[in-house]
Amino acid sequence: MEDGLIIQAMEEAAAHQVKAPAAYLKKILDRCQGEGIFTLAAWQARKRPSGADKRVDRAAPSGNDFLADALTRPRRHKRPG
Repeated sequence: MEDGLIIQAMEEAAAHQVKAPAAYLKKILDRCQGEGIFTLAAWQARKRPSGADKRVDRAAPSGNDFLADALTRPRRHKRPG
């Protein structure tokens, strides 16, 4: 396995603050080996969620710009009672 992959797995184990970081690290590395992941780039590609953290740049606005009329729209208040 690549050194960068092992370091990244150690950082993930430290970030989760588990009680047994060595066992957690071993499980991460065993899972990588089972899936055939031996490089940091392959591990990061697997860890990246498919649709999350993607910014969408549209040519035309989606129509959900709720701040466009912020000064003119009536303020919302709690219902009495």
